[in-house]
Amino acid sequence: MHRARCKLPMAVARALSEQPQLIAAATELFYARDSLQTKVCQRMGRFPPEPSAMVSVRFNRVQYAKLVSQNVRPPAVFELPSVDSPDYKASILGMKV
Repeated sequence: MHRARCKLPMAVARALSEQPQLIAAATELFYARDSLQTKVCQRMGRFPPEPSAMVSVRFNRVQYAKLVSQNVRPPAVFELPSVDSPDYKASILGMKV
């Protein structure tokens, strides 16, 4: 298993702490998304990015690779730290989850 820091909305962090197996579904849905699903996700209505928490999430290697390999433009409501920030990768990964 692989552990990675992710900056997640509080509701997502809470759900993953109670049911860590949900990461498999979240990863697969993100990886297999289509253009319509991407438009819905851009609004981030169900899981707004703030308030958020920095948490450690367990992935298997394939789940982690699927998320990291996908290039995605951040939604307008999602504020990323600068590329030089130590929290940048955690923020990108959390946005994908």
